[in-house]
Amino acid sequence: MTLDEECRLSYFKEIAVLDRDHHVILVQHAESGKIFVKKELEVFDAEVMRHLRDHHVRHTPVIYEAVEDGNRMILIEEYISGQTLKELQDMRGTFPEEEVRWYASAVCGILAELHSQVPPVIHRDIKPSNIMITPEGVPVLLDMNAAKRYREAGRDTQLIGTQGYAAPEQYGFGASDVRTDIYSMGVLMNVLLTGHFPNEQRAEGLLGPIIGRCLRMNPEERFSSAGELLAALSGTAPARPGMSLESYGEVKSAPAPFHDTPAEKYSGWRRYLPPGFRSGRIWVMALSLLGYLMLFSIAKDYKPSAPGMDNRLLWQCAMVASVLLPVFFTADYCGIQEKLHINGIKNPTLRWLAIALADVLLFWLVVIFCALVEG
Repeated sequence: MTLDEECRLSYFKEIAVLDRDHHVILVQHAESGKIFVKKELEVFDAEVMRHLRDHHVRHTPVIYEAVEDGNRMILIEEYISGQTLKELQDMRGTFPEEEVRWYASAVCGILAELHSQVPPVIHRDIKPSNIMITPEGVPVLLDMNAAKRYREAGRDTQLIGTQGYAAPEQYGFGASDVRTDIYSMGVLMNVLLTGHFPNEQRAEGLLGPIIGRCLRMNPEERFSSAGELLAALSGTAPARPGMSLESYGEVKSAPAPFHDTPAEKYSGWRRYLPPGFRSGRIWVMALSLLGYLMLFSIAKDYKPSAPGMDNRLLWQCAMVASVLLPVFFTADYCGIQEKLHINGIKNPTLRWLAIALADVLLFWLVVIFCALVEG
């Protein structure tokens, strides 16, 4: 680890332990206040991690730092809120076939972009707990820890993945390639449909033959790519409200940075809730409510003392607006950042600088407007 890398990592302060056994920690950047996930990996492919840091794949967490420190690698990743498919299944039980088909199609689209890297990047750990469904209903593929680049020669020498979901070649029967992820997709769909691994209970229905082909022992007999599996799934797959399966097709263009889903893709009435209430998480909503109440309480008691500020109600409203407008803009309320193309800025530093400048501009626009009204 270089001195510069050590300095950059020192800005991330630990605030909570998410998974002590796997060294996954919630951290906060000392300057921006933004929340991230910090991981300490003991088994990793440094080349893959650096590639994914520099070439972000859509609908996966952005990797901001990938620092080698002796025999471990420290990752700083984007924090994605929501519920994993495992958490949803634990609450709801098995999923209907139409929903499984849609989720599988979404993951296939993500895999198609991973596999289109040069050389292809293989995830090797597809399972329900690694697929996060955001509050807007968007599937995000997590945990690239087991990912590796495809190499024609050789075979896997150690099992990296999850028992039950791992393909035969991950146990040393051959070399992992893109069809390794296809096998795991078959297990994933079977588990979501039945609640059991394929060797315990095989799924039936329309997805049964598709799952069966994914699970072939010989990789040559499986679907040859995520795109081919997606085509098989999308024949009768209904799109969920506001989203289309086509958006998860194989992508030939350069990867775009991950950002919140545009407002038109929010689910129902949730899109209109103020920042802090769209996630549905009780502690976040409680803190947000406390913040809003404090703001209104301060504004209620505010008495402007500067010359020319005689309209107390006007300046009380200005105080509330000058705080809420930047908050709503920073939180991308109703997709305002998307509409202004700020989310299209690939460099995270420039993107946040643009957001900060817009916040300052909103503040002064409120002040100038009130001054004009007062005058």
